[in-house]
Amino acid sequence: MPSKVHKIIILGADGTGKTSIIEQAIYGNHVAGTKMVPTVEDTYTANIFTERNCLEQLRLFDTAGLDCQTPVVPKHYYSFADAYILVFDITRWETFHCLNALKADVDKHKDKKELPVILVLGNKSDLEHSSRQIEFDTVKNWAAREKVHFREVSVTNKKSLMDAFSFLVSKLLPQRSIKSRFKKDSAQATFSVSGLATDV
Repeated sequence: MPSKVHKIIILGADGTGKTSIIEQAIYGNHVAGTKMVPTVEDTYTANIFTERNCLEQLRLFDTAGLDCQTPVVPKHYYSFADAYILVFDITRWETFHCLNALKADVDKHKDKKELPVILVLGNKSDLEHSSRQIEFDTVKNWAAREKVHFREVSVTNKKSLMDAFSFLVSKLLPQRSIKSRFKKDSAQATFSVSGLATDV
Protein backbone atom coordinates (compact mmCIF):
# COMPACT_ATOMS: atom_id res chain seq x y z
CA MET A 1 0.00 0.00 0.00
CA PRO A 2 1.15 3.58 -0.62
CA SER A 3 2.89 5.12 2.37
CA LYS A 4 1.43 8.55 1.62
CA VAL A 5 -1.53 9.97 -0.25
CA HIS A 6 -0.37 12.96 -2.28
CA LYS A 7 -3.07 15.62 -2.29
CA ILE A 8 -3.26 17.67 -5.48
CA ILE A 9 -5.49 20.74 -5.88
CA ILE A 10 -6.63 21.61 -9.43
CA LEU A 11 -7.42 25.30 -9.88
CA GLY A 12 -8.39 27.46 -12.84
CA ALA A 13 -10.98 29.69 -14.41
CA ASP A 14 -14.40 28.40 -15.40
CA GLY A 15 -14.44 26.36 -18.60
CA THR A 16 -10.71 25.64 -18.82
CA GLY A 17 -11.24 21.87 -18.86
CA LYS A 18 -10.05 20.85 -15.40
CA THR A 19 -12.57 18.03 -15.04
CA SER A 20 -12.03 16.83 -18.62
CA ILE A 21 -8.27 16.57 -18.01
CA ILE A 22 -8.75 14.50 -14.86
CA GLU A 23 -11.39 12.17 -16.29
CA GLN A 24 -9.52 11.59 -19.54
CA ALA A 25 -6.31 10.80 -17.67
CA ILE A 26 -8.02 8.38 -15.29
CA TYR A 27 -10.80 6.84 -17.38
CA GLY A 28 -9.82 7.66 -20.95
CA ASN A 29 -13.44 7.97 -22.02
CA HIS A 30 -13.93 11.72 -22.37
CA VAL A 31 -15.14 12.87 -25.79
CA ALA A 32 -13.83 16.29 -26.81
CA GLY A 33 -16.64 18.81 -27.19
CA THR A 34 -18.89 17.07 -24.67
CA LYS A 35 -20.79 19.60 -22.58
CA MET A 36 -19.70 19.29 -18.97
CA VAL A 37 -21.76 20.01 -15.87
CA PRO A 38 -20.05 22.81 -13.90
CA THR A 39 -18.04 21.38 -11.03
CA VAL A 40 -18.74 22.35 -7.44
CA GLU A 41 -16.19 20.11 -5.69
CA ASP A 42 -15.17 16.54 -6.56
CA THR A 43 -12.42 14.22 -5.42
CA TYR A 44 -10.70 11.63 -7.61
CA THR A 45 -8.29 8.99 -6.32
CA ALA A 46 -5.75 7.30 -8.59
CA ASN A 47 -3.21 4.64 -7.72
CA ILE A 48 -0.04 5.00 -9.78
CA PHE A 49 2.69 2.41 -10.27
CA THR A 50 6.19 3.71 -10.97
CA GLU A 51 8.55 1.82 -13.26
CA ARG A 52 10.03 0.20 -10.14
CA ASN A 53 6.56 -1.13 -9.34
CA CYS A 54 6.23 1.25 -6.41
CA LEU A 55 2.61 2.17 -5.75
CA GLU A 56 1.87 5.86 -5.23
CA GLN A 57 -1.55 7.35 -4.64
CA LEU A 58 -2.84 10.75 -5.74
CA ARG A 59 -5.97 12.38 -4.43
CA LEU A 60 -7.07 14.99 -6.95
CA PHE A 61 -9.34 17.76 -5.73
CA ASP A 62 -11.31 19.15 -8.67
CA THR A 63 -12.48 22.64 -7.71
CA ALA A 64 -15.20 24.91 -9.05
CA GLY A 65 -14.24 27.15 -11.95
CA LEU A 66 -13.14 30.56 -10.74
CA ASP A 67 -14.28 33.99 -11.86
CA CYS A 68 -11.34 35.56 -13.72
CA GLN A 69 -12.21 39.00 -12.32
CA THR A 70 -12.11 37.87 -8.69
CA PRO A 71 -10.58 34.37 -8.46
CA VAL A 72 -11.18 33.46 -4.83
CA VAL A 73 -9.82 30.06 -3.73
CA PRO A 74 -11.49 28.41 -0.71
CA LYS A 75 -8.87 28.70 2.02
CA HIS A 76 -9.32 25.18 3.42
CA TYR A 77 -7.42 23.75 0.43
CA TYR A 78 -4.20 25.42 1.50
CA SER A 79 -4.04 23.49 4.76
CA PHE A 80 -3.33 20.11 3.14
CA ALA A 81 -2.12 20.54 -0.45
CA ASP A 82 1.09 18.79 -1.51
CA ALA A 83 0.90 20.23 -5.01
CA TYR A 84 -1.21 22.45 -7.23
CA ILE A 85 -2.20 22.15 -10.88
CA LEU A 86 -3.16 25.53 -12.35
CA VAL A 87 -5.11 25.17 -15.60
CA PHE A 88 -5.72 27.76 -18.30
CA ASP A 89 -7.17 27.66 -21.82
CA ILE A 90 -4.69 28.67 -24.55
CA THR A 91 -7.62 30.04 -26.59
CA ARG A 92 -8.79 32.47 -23.86
CA TRP A 93 -6.34 35.12 -22.73
CA GLU A 94 -8.29 35.98 -19.59
CA THR A 95 -7.83 32.45 -18.22
CA PHE A 96 -4.05 32.87 -18.39
CA HIS A 97 -4.26 36.30 -16.77
CA CYS A 98 -6.15 34.59 -13.93
CA LEU A 99 -3.03 32.59 -13.09
CA ASN A 100 -1.31 35.67 -11.68
CA ALA A 101 -3.91 35.97 -8.92
CA LEU A 102 -3.93 32.21 -8.29
CA LYS A 103 -0.14 31.99 -8.01
CA ALA A 104 -0.07 35.03 -5.71
CA ASP A 105 -2.73 33.44 -3.49
CA VAL A 106 -0.79 30.15 -3.31
CA ASP A 107 2.38 32.05 -2.41
CA LYS A 108 0.53 33.97 0.28
CA HIS A 109 -0.67 30.83 2.02
CA LYS A 110 2.22 28.41 1.44
CA ASP A 111 4.31 26.95 4.21
CA LYS A 112 7.74 28.52 3.78
CA LYS A 113 9.44 25.46 5.25
CA GLU A 114 8.16 23.15 2.51
CA LEU A 115 7.20 24.68 -0.83
CA PRO A 116 4.44 22.89 -2.76
CA VAL A 117 4.94 21.71 -6.31
CA ILE A 118 3.06 23.88 -8.84
CA LEU A 119 2.37 22.61 -12.36
CA VAL A 120 0.72 24.93 -14.91
CA LEU A 121 -1.23 23.23 -17.71
CA GLY A 122 -2.15 25.08 -20.89
CA ASN A 123 -5.18 23.13 -22.11
CA LYS A 124 -6.60 22.74 -25.64
CA SER A 125 -3.25 22.58 -27.43
CA ASP A 126 -5.11 20.77 -30.24
CA LEU A 127 -6.51 24.19 -31.21
CA GLU A 128 -2.98 25.49 -31.80
CA HIS A 129 -3.50 26.80 -35.31
CA SER A 130 -7.11 27.91 -35.22
CA SER A 131 -7.78 29.68 -31.94
CA ARG A 132 -4.58 30.16 -29.90
CA GLN A 133 -4.43 33.47 -28.04
CA ILE A 134 -1.51 32.84 -25.68
CA GLU A 135 1.85 31.97 -27.19
CA PHE A 136 3.85 29.11 -25.71
CA ASP A 137 6.91 31.29 -25.07
CA THR A 138 4.80 33.86 -23.22
CA VAL A 139 3.73 31.25 -20.69
CA LYS A 140 7.16 29.63 -20.61
CA ASN A 141 8.78 32.94 -19.67
CA TRP A 142 6.09 33.67 -17.06
CA ALA A 143 6.54 30.20 -15.55
CA ALA A 144 10.30 30.71 -15.34
CA ARG A 145 9.84 34.00 -13.50
CA GLU A 146 7.32 32.46 -11.11
CA LYS A 147 9.43 29.31 -10.63
CA VAL A 148 6.63 26.93 -11.61
CA HIS A 149 6.54 24.01 -14.07
CA PHE A 150 4.65 24.32 -17.37
CA ARG A 151 3.20 21.87 -19.89
CA GLU A 152 0.68 22.18 -22.73
CA VAL A 153 -1.95 19.42 -22.95
CA SER A 154 -5.11 18.40 -24.75
CA VAL A 155 -7.88 15.98 -23.82
CA THR A 156 -7.64 14.71 -27.41
CA ASN A 157 -4.07 13.60 -26.71
CA LYS A 158 -4.08 11.34 -23.68
CA LYS A 159 -0.31 10.93 -23.81
CA SER A 160 0.12 14.64 -23.11
CA LEU A 161 -2.00 14.21 -19.97
CA MET A 162 -0.16 11.08 -18.83
CA ASP A 163 3.20 12.77 -19.32
CA ALA A 164 2.02 15.74 -17.25
CA PHE A 165 0.84 13.59 -14.33
CA SER A 166 4.00 11.47 -14.53
CA PHE A 167 6.08 14.64 -14.38
CA LEU A 168 4.14 15.81 -11.34
CA VAL A 169 4.71 12.50 -9.55
CA SER A 170 8.43 12.77 -10.29
CA LYS A 171 8.52 16.15 -8.57
CA LEU A 172 6.65 14.85 -5.55
CA LEU A 173 9.09 11.92 -5.33
CA PRO A 174 12.44 13.47 -6.34
CA GLN A 175 14.49 10.57 -4.97
CA ARG A 176 12.54 7.91 -6.85
CA SER A 177 11.97 6.90 -10.41
CA ILE A 178 10.94 9.87 -12.56
CA LYS A 179 8.95 7.79 -15.03
CA SER A 180 5.51 6.89 -13.77
CA ARG A 181 2.30 5.79 -15.38
CA PHE A 182 -1.35 5.30 -14.54
CA LYS A 183 -2.05 1.57 -14.33
CA LYS A 184 -4.07 0.72 -17.43
CA ASP A 185 -5.38 -2.65 -16.28
CA SER A 186 -8.64 -1.81 -14.51
CA ALA A 187 -8.53 -5.13 -12.68
CA GLN A 188 -5.34 -4.05 -10.91
CA ALA A 189 -5.82 -0.29 -10.67
CA THR A 190 -8.07 1.55 -8.28
CA PHE A 191 -9.86 4.68 -9.48
CA SER A 192 -12.80 6.26 -7.73
CA VAL A 193 -14.90 9.39 -7.76
CA SER A 194 -16.64 10.80 -4.73
CA GLY A 195 -17.81 14.00 -3.14
CA LEU A 196 -15.27 16.27 -1.52
CA ALA A 197 -13.25 14.25 0.96
CA THR A 198 -13.43 15.19 4.59
CA ASP A 199 -10.59 13.08 5.90
CA VAL A 200 -7.80 15.33 4.74
